[in-house]
Amino acid sequence: MALLNKKLAIGFLLVALFFLAGIRLLTVNSSLPVKRGHVATKEKQVGARKRATTTRTHSTTNAPVTLEAQQEKGSERIPILAYHDIADSHPSDKWLYVKPSVFAKQLDWLKDHGYHAIGFESLYDHWYGNKPLPSKPVILTFDDGYRGVYEAALPLLKARGMKATFFLVPGLFDHPGYLTTSMVRELSDAGMEVESHTYDHAFLTSCSDEQLKHELKYSKDVLEKITRKPVEFICYPNGYYNQKVLDEVKKYGYKAGASSIHGRASIYQERLLWHRIPIDFRIKPEDLAWKIYG
Repeated sequence: MALLNKKLAIGFLLVALFFLAGIRLLTVNSSLPVKRGHVATKEKQVGARKRATTTRTHSTTNAPVTLEAQQEKGSERIPILAYHDIADSHPSDKWLYVKPSVFAKQLDWLKDHGYHAIGFESLYDHWYGNKPLPSKPVILTFDDGYRGVYEAALPLLKARGMKATFFLVPGLFDHPGYLTTSMVRELSDAGMEVESHTYDHAFLTSCSDEQLKHELKYSKDVLEKITRKPVEFICYPNGYYNQKVLDEVKKYGYKAGASSIHGRASIYQERLLWHRIPIDFRIKPEDLAWKIYG
């Protein structure tokens, strides 16, 4: 009898030890970190699904952009090259031109290295509308509307099947050295983007409310009448802007803008202040690589 009681006691003791060991094992396992890519609880699974299906919709487009897609696009750095005149010289500023022969070689360098010239609309639709871009996209922009962009740049672009964006100043049309209204229409008809550089190339930060409306809205209206196409992008004269200017730009329906801030454009930048890379007469074709990636 004593021996039986002793065996029972040992049995109960072993059961108790196994029970305590099981509790300890569960406690340790529950404190281990969850591996990346795995979800530990139903609540976390629900949260993960919500995050995966969360979308951001821009106020000027109906196309949703998933957070995952936006994060992927955040790694993109798109070069937007900023030109002015394409001519053998410039009458008022020694920096604001590139010789036609050099410009032609720059275009050839871009094509030879696999770049595809796109417009602002394509980049906007990609970042905010999930539309694809070609490999190695680049945007060519021309400020002010000098006549050389029609006489020299346009034929070189057309011969290579390349697109460009022209930020123009309607108040300068038909003046000596600048584009005529018919030239502007030809640029647009050739598939180039014609966008606003304000009406009189004014310093926007010094404008009254009425002047701002004139520079921003009237320039848009005039360009749309000439091209019969929407004008939805803007470039700031001399790079001058402040918060009031940006608010007014949004008010008049511009979707994105080109700044004078040096660097490649990114989706993480304010959409009205995409960065650009200035190109002037000093830049040789072989220098484009360090200008784009430097």
